[in-house]
Amino acid sequence: MSGRTLSLLTEAELRSRAASHLSSGGDAHDGHRSAVAAMGVLHGLATSPATAADALSLLHELQVHQVELDLQREELLQSSLGLEDELSRQLQLYDFAPVGLFSLNPAGEILELNLYAAKLLGGARETLLGHNLNRHLSPDSADRLRQMLDAAASVGDDASCALDLRASVERGRALRASIGPDPSGQGILLALMPTGD
Repeated sequence: MSGRTLSLLTEAELRSRAASHLSSGGDAHDGHRSAVAAMGVLHGLATSPATAADALSLLHELQVHQVELDLQREELLQSSLGLEDELSRQLQLYDFAPVGLFSLNPAGEILELNLYAAKLLGGARETLLGHNLNRHLSPDSADRLRQMLDAAASVGDDASCALDLRASVERGRALRASIGPDPSGQGILLALMPTGD
């Protein structure tokens, strides 16, 4: 058997072992042992005059792959940091929007709300989660909201109407409501905008 055939078999064997290790989901110690075993095979190839050139070529290929992995890791890290910054920015825009923003389930229970929405309802955001929004509306407005929620849940149409808060919340304040399905499919989005202060 020639040295070239030996190195190709060894390289194929290494690739096969690596593929097997990846598909079996081995732990970090197994990966370390596999890397040590691969370096042992590479060392064995490098010490034989018949396969030394192939070993150097394989070592160069491994180094190139390592540099590629390092560059990909750096790109992923930069991308992750960029996404975290953008998420933080979007959360600030959501929280400090000058309208009340809600995510509701089809029954009208509050799943999420921004700071302005909590201010409109006169409570802390954490304590309002799980409340039914109808509790904070006048009876007529609660009926209108129920009809809008039913239409948004069944037909998926956007709608808008006037709603009034209960007098106990904020002196019967009039609001403009816009409603539509959440694009994520997790509920219904509602925006409440004061019609005047």
